[in-house]
Amino acid sequence: QELIGYILWREIVDEAEILTLIIAPLYQRSGLASLLLNDMCNRLKKNGILKLFLETAEDNLSSKAFYTKHK
Repeated sequence: QELIGYILWREIVDEAEILTLIIAPLYQRSGLASLLLNDMCNRLKKNGILKLFLETAEDNLSSKAFYTKHK
């Protein structure tokens, strides 16, 4: 058994924040991060979450591109 990725978030009232989204290097660019993000968003909607926040480093261009693609 191998952990290839995970997403960690926290929920406070009707808001959520993505804390971490990690995919092992061998599995990056395979669509797994999108699957995790979409699943999390569906769970948040079911829980009545209205806003989602995240922070990423200004120089983390791949992360910024990924999240921009999923706006």
